[in-house]
Amino acid sequence: MDNNYPPLSEKVAKKLIADFKAGTSIFQKPVKEDGKAAFALPYNPATDKNYRGHVALILMMQGREDARWMSFDKASYNKTPVRKEEKGTWINFYANSEIQPILNDKGEKGLKENGKPKTHRVKLEAPVLKEYALFN
Repeated sequence: MDNNYPPLSEKVAKKLIADFKAGTSIFQKPVKEDGKAAFALPYNPATDKNYRGHVALILMMQGREDARWMSFDKASYNKTPVRKEEKGTWINFYANSEIQPILNDKGEKGLKENGKPKTHRVKLEAPVLKEYALFN
């Protein structure tokens, strides 16, 4: 992200404070009038895994009815493209590995039968902070 923007942690803290002051925090009204939970744990429908920790908090603070969240690339890959007018919600996390292309003897990217590049997961020497926009 651009250095002209405040860190994500600062933006989240400001939103938490503003929500508490406005009485709209997810912690102040955890149950709706009909007795149902006011929020559901956000999850990635491509993997069926829940987001955890600060990422889950950031996504729950968006106040969306639908708990499904995906990156732009993952949504496109799953044939659920993001509309042009949509704005993503920024999250960050530390990655311990990354996916890299498998190169052939000539140093070129190897391809699968379907024409997509062959890849493998490589463990990183040190964790790397990654930032992504997720879409609901």
